[in-house]
Amino acid sequence: MLRVNSPGGSALASDLMWAEIEELKKEKPVIASMGDVAASGGYYISAPCDYIFARPGTITGSIGVFGVLIGTEELTEEKMGLSHDRVVTHEMADLGNPNREMTEAEKSLVQSGVNQTYGRFIDIVRQGRDFPDSTSVDKIAQGRVWSGKRAVSLGLVDELGGLDAAIAYAKILANLGDEAQMMLLPKASDPFEMLAQSLNSVNISIESLSPELREQLAGFKQATEWKSGTYALMPMTFDIH
Repeated sequence: MLRVNSPGGSALASDLMWAEIEELKKEKPVIASMGDVAASGGYYISAPCDYIFARPGTITGSIGVFGVLIGTEELTEEKMGLSHDRVVTHEMADLGNPNREMTEAEKSLVQSGVNQTYGRFIDIVRQGRDFPDSTSVDKIAQGRVWSGKRAVSLGLVDELGGLDAAIAYAKILANLGDEAQMMLLPKASDPFEMLAQSLNSVNISIESLSPELREQLAGFKQATEWKSGTYALMPMTFDIH
């Protein structure tokens, strides 16, 4: 189960995660469950999964890439009065130097890299989502974002559903049956144990408390034994005979 809630990030990191998912698919089915956002790099790592779930309002797609190079020439020279000399062994040796404007050759090289990465992204989606060709992917790519509901009709997502639906489907693909149990890690701390630890830290033991308070703490432990979260709990207990 791959839970994705990300607007994306590094193209290299996305590709490394894609490769790991491809390896994992050789051993077991992989299901993607999209959260609020699974776009750009978030979709890059979802595309190879065997099945993709998304919420109707999930923001996904954004199949596109861009490059950013910071330019500080105006800041350093006009605002700070600093100038820079350039001594290199090759015209591309200091490509990306923020203290000067890029040459046309450098701009062309950077654009070529962006185009190649975009082509790679398109191919990842084409393979993972079984599109007939790259052109059909490009028509719905170009950096555009889609809702989860729209993504289903476009073939980018298989089904609308939350995490529970994705887990249920993963059990089916893995032939686990209805008896399979899910374990959430890390396990939530027991509020009663946390309180006991807090008391011990100030050299106060549970045994030193009054019987009434120990009884209330025991009731609190029972009420919070199975789930963590916010509770609406009465400040008293009833003993009905």
